[in-house]
Amino acid sequence: MDGEIKASDFNVDVYKELIEIFDATACESIAINQFTAGRLVDPHIGYGSYIFTRLCIHSESLLRAAPMSRWSKSDFQFWDLSCIASHVRAIMEGFLFYMYISESLVSEDEWKARLWTMHMNDCMKRLKFMQLSNNVERVNFFNTEKEKIKNNLNENPYFSLLPSSIKKGCLNGKFLMINTRDELIDKYGIDKNSFDILFDVLSHYTHILPISYYSHEQERRGSGLFNETDLGYLCMGLGVVHTLMEKCNERLISFFPDAEGCRRGVKSIFSPGPRGNLPRLEIERRNRNKKKKKK
Repeated sequence: MDGEIKASDFNVDVYKELIEIFDATACESIAINQFTAGRLVDPHIGYGSYIFTRLCIHSESLLRAAPMSRWSKSDFQFWDLSCIASHVRAIMEGFLFYMYISESLVSEDEWKARLWTMHMNDCMKRLKFMQLSNNVERVNFFNTEKEKIKNNLNENPYFSLLPSSIKKGCLNGKFLMINTRDELIDKYGIDKNSFDILFDVLSHYTHILPISYYSHEQERRGSGLFNETDLGYLCMGLGVVHTLMEKCNERLISFFPDAEGCRRGVKSIFSPGPRGNLPRLEIERRNRNKKKKKK
């Protein structure tokens, strides 16, 4: 993928446009999420809302870390893919997970199989934490929960018809989702080759693996100074997260059509956030507090 990025592919104007586009999308995500919070909804929508909230958090974190973003002020701009790599990667994963969990039910049994598979994955990870910390009481608790979830899955008619290899992965907590990543990428119309390549590159920058440092150049790539390669990767990352979050927004709006009015781009209203996005009452409250401090 390194060889595919050329100075002519991207420039600062393209970067500015992409960060403004993603800013608008993220603002709409946060506004919709806050507007629809606390409602009584079907389980797949409710569980999906937890994932959507995490997507919003990573979107905000990305915007605060990205160069030339209105979300944060700095004395200088730091041009390195690492600024946003972990957040782009998390949004790519979270997109698939959100779309999967919030998918309309095929049947009640199918939904429960989806839900209990997620619960088993969560239970096994928590059990491992407790085992490593020698918390005997919590180990016993999660071992009991594991057996309950296992029984729920084994008694589920939909689950019983799944291939044995999938059932095994679900029962031992290895699988978070019944569907594979490749199946979900195909289902939601994402180009698999592009997704896999970018995800792998982002993983190297998230975990500090060789690809992230073998191409360092003095006062260029890896220095934090402006360079075309990191600019290219930053542009690619912003383009991907915009596309994926836009799809998530459309899914959430399909559940809550009355939230369509919240979509005002960078003028969407939410709190906390940049001053331009705050509700009028919040701005007035802050102004009053400033006056009190001056006194």
